[in-house]
Amino acid sequence: MRIHSSMTVVTFVVLAVLPGCVPGCAQKEPLPEHLKSFFSQHVSKQEKAFTTLALEDQFTVYIHARTRRHPPSQTFDFPFTKRGSEIVPFLMEKLREENGREDVSPLRQESIIRLFGWMVRFHKYDLRDNEELLTLLEETIQAMEPGPLKGFCSDWLSIIKAGPKEKRERPKIDIGDSDNLRKALKRLKPP
Repeated sequence: MRIHSSMTVVTFVVLAVLPGCVPGCAQKEPLPEHLKSFFSQHVSKQEKAFTTLALEDQFTVYIHARTRRHPPSQTFDFPFTKRGSEIVPFLMEKLREENGREDVSPLRQESIIRLFGWMVRFHKYDLRDNEELLTLLEETIQAMEPGPLKGFCSDWLSIIKAGPKEKRERPKIDIGDSDNLRKALKRLKPP
Protein backbone atom coordinates (compact mmCIF):
# COMPACT_ATOMS: atom_id res chain seq x y z
CA MET A 1 0.00 0.00 0.00
CA ARG A 2 2.80 2.40 0.84
CA ILE A 3 4.51 1.66 -2.48
CA HIS A 4 1.30 2.45 -4.33
CA SER A 5 0.98 5.91 -2.73
CA SER A 6 4.68 6.64 -3.30
CA MET A 7 4.31 5.72 -6.94
CA THR A 8 1.31 8.00 -7.23
CA VAL A 9 3.31 10.93 -5.86
CA VAL A 10 6.26 10.17 -8.18
CA THR A 11 3.92 9.86 -11.16
CA PHE A 12 2.25 13.16 -10.28
CA VAL A 13 5.61 14.94 -9.94
CA VAL A 14 6.89 13.53 -13.24
CA LEU A 15 3.72 14.47 -15.10
CA ALA A 16 3.66 17.95 -13.57
CA VAL A 17 7.33 18.73 -14.19
CA LEU A 18 8.18 16.83 -17.38
CA PRO A 19 6.24 18.91 -19.92
CA GLY A 20 8.25 21.99 -19.00
CA CYS A 21 11.49 20.03 -19.36
CA VAL A 22 10.94 18.76 -22.88
CA PRO A 23 12.66 21.12 -25.34
CA GLY A 24 10.17 22.81 -27.59
CA CYS A 25 7.13 22.22 -25.39
CA ALA A 26 7.39 25.67 -23.84
CA GLN A 27 6.61 27.20 -27.22
CA LYS A 28 2.83 27.11 -27.41
CA GLU A 29 2.33 28.55 -30.87
CA PRO A 30 -1.22 27.73 -31.92
CA LEU A 31 -2.02 26.36 -35.33
CA PRO A 32 -3.55 28.89 -37.71
CA GLU A 33 -7.35 28.68 -37.92
CA HIS A 34 -7.34 27.08 -41.36
CA LEU A 35 -5.16 24.21 -40.08
CA LYS A 36 -6.92 23.47 -36.77
CA SER A 37 -9.09 20.69 -38.18
CA PHE A 38 -6.11 19.08 -39.94
CA PHE A 39 -5.14 16.78 -37.06
CA SER A 40 -8.73 15.73 -36.38
CA GLN A 41 -8.68 13.76 -39.65
CA HIS A 42 -7.58 10.14 -39.98
CA VAL A 43 -3.84 9.80 -40.68
CA SER A 44 -4.40 8.62 -44.26
CA LYS A 45 -6.49 11.74 -44.96
CA GLN A 46 -3.83 13.91 -43.30
CA GLU A 47 -1.18 12.48 -45.62
CA LYS A 48 -3.30 13.23 -48.71
CA ALA A 49 -4.27 16.69 -47.48
CA PHE A 50 -0.64 17.49 -46.59
CA THR A 51 0.47 17.26 -50.22
CA THR A 52 -2.10 19.87 -51.25
CA LEU A 53 -0.96 22.49 -48.71
CA ALA A 54 1.22 25.47 -49.52
CA LEU A 55 4.88 25.17 -48.50
CA GLU A 56 4.49 27.45 -45.44
CA ASP A 57 1.45 25.48 -44.26
CA GLN A 58 3.25 22.17 -44.80
CA PHE A 59 6.09 23.45 -42.64
CA THR A 60 3.67 24.61 -39.92
CA VAL A 61 1.94 21.22 -39.86
CA TYR A 62 5.28 19.37 -39.92
CA ILE A 63 6.73 21.38 -37.01
CA HIS A 64 3.51 20.98 -35.03
CA ALA A 65 3.55 17.21 -35.62
CA ARG A 66 7.23 16.95 -34.61
CA THR A 67 7.21 19.26 -31.58
CA ARG A 68 3.67 19.33 -30.17
CA ARG A 69 2.30 15.84 -30.84
CA HIS A 70 3.32 12.98 -28.55
CA PRO A 71 4.97 10.87 -29.67
CA PRO A 72 6.52 13.13 -32.31
CA SER A 73 5.18 12.21 -35.73
CA GLN A 74 7.35 11.24 -38.68
CA THR A 75 4.34 11.04 -40.99
CA PHE A 76 5.23 14.15 -42.98
CA ASP A 77 9.03 13.80 -43.28
CA PHE A 78 8.90 11.83 -46.52
CA PRO A 79 6.25 13.80 -48.44
CA PHE A 80 7.71 17.14 -47.32
CA THR A 81 11.25 16.33 -48.43
CA LYS A 82 10.01 14.84 -51.69
CA ARG A 83 9.80 18.42 -52.98
CA GLY A 84 13.58 18.31 -53.22
CA SER A 85 15.98 21.15 -53.84
CA GLU A 86 13.20 23.74 -54.12
CA ILE A 87 12.73 23.64 -50.33
CA VAL A 88 16.43 23.98 -49.39
CA PRO A 89 16.45 27.83 -49.30
CA PHE A 90 13.12 27.83 -47.45
CA LEU A 91 14.38 25.39 -44.80
CA MET A 92 17.66 27.28 -44.44
CA GLU A 93 15.69 30.45 -43.74
CA LYS A 94 13.51 28.63 -41.19
CA LEU A 95 16.62 27.30 -39.43
CA ARG A 96 18.13 30.80 -39.36
CA GLU A 97 14.88 32.15 -37.88
CA GLU A 98 14.92 29.43 -35.23
CA ASN A 99 18.58 30.12 -34.39
CA GLY A 100 17.77 33.81 -33.99
CA ARG A 101 14.96 33.28 -31.47
CA GLU A 102 15.49 34.12 -27.82
CA ASP A 103 13.81 30.86 -26.86
CA VAL A 104 15.65 28.60 -29.31
CA SER A 105 14.12 25.12 -29.39
CA PRO A 106 16.60 22.29 -29.97
CA LEU A 107 13.65 20.09 -30.95
CA ARG A 108 12.61 22.52 -33.69
CA GLN A 109 16.24 22.77 -34.83
CA GLU A 110 16.55 18.97 -34.98
CA SER A 111 13.22 18.74 -36.81
CA ILE A 112 14.50 21.08 -39.53
CA ILE A 113 17.95 19.47 -39.77
CA ARG A 114 16.42 16.00 -40.07
CA LEU A 115 14.59 17.16 -43.21
CA PHE A 116 17.92 17.77 -44.94
CA GLY A 117 19.02 14.29 -43.83
CA TRP A 118 15.83 12.77 -45.22
CA MET A 119 16.43 14.52 -48.54
CA VAL A 120 19.82 12.83 -48.81
CA ARG A 121 18.95 9.43 -47.38
CA PHE A 122 15.57 8.75 -48.94
CA HIS A 123 15.35 10.98 -52.00
CA LYS A 124 19.01 10.85 -53.08
CA TYR A 125 19.54 14.63 -53.18
CA ASP A 126 23.19 15.56 -52.92
CA LEU A 127 23.65 18.57 -50.64
CA ARG A 128 27.43 18.23 -50.16
CA ASP A 129 28.20 21.07 -52.58
CA ASN A 130 25.99 23.56 -50.73
CA GLU A 131 28.68 25.16 -48.56
CA GLU A 132 26.29 27.76 -47.16
CA LEU A 133 23.98 24.99 -45.93
CA LEU A 134 26.81 22.92 -44.44
CA THR A 135 28.17 25.97 -42.61
CA LEU A 136 24.71 26.81 -41.26
CA LEU A 137 24.22 23.23 -40.04
CA GLU A 138 27.66 23.07 -38.42
CA GLU A 139 27.16 26.43 -36.65
CA THR A 140 23.69 25.42 -35.46
CA ILE A 141 24.87 22.10 -34.08
CA GLN A 142 27.96 23.63 -32.47
CA ALA A 143 25.78 26.18 -30.62
CA MET A 144 23.38 23.51 -29.28
CA GLU A 145 23.55 22.37 -25.69
CA PRO A 146 25.05 18.88 -25.25
CA GLY A 147 22.39 16.19 -25.25
CA PRO A 148 20.56 13.67 -27.39
CA LEU A 149 19.16 16.21 -29.85
CA LYS A 150 22.64 17.55 -30.56
CA GLY A 151 23.76 13.95 -31.14
CA PHE A 152 20.88 13.33 -33.55
CA CYS A 153 21.74 16.51 -35.44
CA SER A 154 25.39 15.46 -35.68
CA ASP A 155 24.27 12.11 -37.08
CA TRP A 156 22.09 13.86 -39.68
CA LEU A 157 25.01 16.10 -40.61
CA SER A 158 27.19 13.01 -41.14
CA ILE A 159 24.55 11.58 -43.48
CA ILE A 160 24.37 14.86 -45.39
CA LYS A 161 28.16 15.09 -45.71
CA ALA A 162 28.39 11.46 -46.86
CA GLY A 163 25.90 12.12 -49.65
CA PRO A 164 23.44 9.73 -51.23
CA LYS A 165 24.40 6.09 -51.31
CA GLU A 166 24.37 4.20 -54.57
CA LYS A 167 21.88 1.37 -54.79
CA ARG A 168 23.65 -1.95 -55.19
CA GLU A 169 22.30 -4.70 -57.36
CA ARG A 170 21.48 -7.75 -55.31
CA PRO A 171 22.86 -10.96 -56.77
CA LYS A 172 20.35 -13.41 -58.22
CA ILE A 173 20.38 -16.51 -56.07
CA ASP A 174 19.10 -19.98 -56.85
CA ILE A 175 18.54 -21.68 -53.53
CA GLY A 176 17.14 -24.91 -54.89
CA ASP A 177 19.19 -27.08 -52.52
CA SER A 178 21.20 -26.66 -49.31
CA ASP A 179 24.58 -26.49 -51.12
CA ASN A 180 23.34 -23.59 -53.24
CA LEU A 181 21.99 -21.91 -50.12
CA ARG A 182 25.37 -22.18 -48.32
CA LYS A 183 27.18 -20.81 -51.38
CA ALA A 184 24.67 -17.98 -51.73
CA LEU A 185 25.03 -17.00 -48.07
CA LYS A 186 28.83 -16.93 -48.41
CA ARG A 187 28.52 -14.58 -51.40
CA LEU A 188 26.28 -12.22 -49.41
CA LYS A 189 28.77 -11.76 -46.57
CA PRO A 190 30.42 -8.34 -46.70
CA PRO A 191 34.05 -8.35 -47.85
